[in-house]
Amino acid sequence: MELIHHQSYESEIRLDTPVSFVDSLESLTYLASSEVLKLILPQQIAKVKQLTVDLIDEGELALDPRRSPDLDTLKVSTRVEVVWGPGTFAHLTFISVYGSHNPRTPAYITGICRDIVLHQNALPSLCRLRLEICPEWDILLILLVRRNIRSTQGISAITTLEIPTRCPPRLIECFKAIVKGVPVKLPTSYELSLAGTFEIAQDPSM
Repeated sequence: MELIHHQSYESEIRLDTPVSFVDSLESLTYLASSEVLKLILPQQIAKVKQLTVDLIDEGELALDPRRSPDLDTLKVSTRVEVVWGPGTFAHLTFISVYGSHNPRTPAYITGICRDIVLHQNALPSLCRLRLEICPEWDILLILLVRRNIRSTQGISAITTLEIPTRCPPRLIECFKAIVKGVPVKLPTSYELSLAGTFEIAQDPSM
């Protein structure tokens, strides 16, 4: 069962949805302004497993594992800044970030990857990652190495990684190998740099 809050005009958003009804849902999808989201996002979404949030402007989504202990899928647009609360999202296995490209998007996607690296103990079950915009290659590489090669006990490896095909082929092959658990020579700092990736992308043999 899925509840979709869709906003064309803020006055159309109903703020009187019974809490008992929301508590019975396993999937929630929100499209609203950041201010309206603060009003309509319930304080307790204990049974929600799949949460999708998009904003018509830009704003924050504060997530607390105590409010959504069963969350296993999180889909957010690039207009939503995720703020991770303290604790462990024990069942969160899939994070998807989607949306149109704008000047701040690459930095935002990179920030998501950085959060996953820095707070891997808070996301022990994460194994699927879908990014519609490529992050900075070095951060993505660090993420994969931390979870798949130099892994910590109890931390799941990334087994599914979806990124745009605009990624240089040589790096794509490296990322594929890491995800599959195949030994591979890691790219150099130059290959991860802007100049290096441009050279790879322009290589006619690729």
